[in-house]
Amino acid sequence: KDHHAEIIDMQREMASISKELQTLRKYENDIYASKDKERWTPESKRAELERIEKLRQDMLGHQLQIKDKSDRYIQQMRYRGNL
Repeated sequence: KDHHAEIIDMQREMASISKELQTLRKYENDIYASKDKERWTPESKRAELERIEKLRQDMLGHQLQIKDKSDRYIQQMRYRGNL
């Protein structure tokens, strides 16, 4: 089994999550900056920003799980002398 490939896969997944978080931040900033009163009422803005925050928290939680798994995996490989 290629130990390095597993670590690289975890890093790719974390990079993908980071890119999605970046997209969410841009969308959130667009909502804050929007002056379109027909599209964004205060209530709809608040609801959409809450939805974005929930997505962000879910992604961050998943990212932390991957990081913890990656860290444990690396420590196991070091202990076994494979890295």
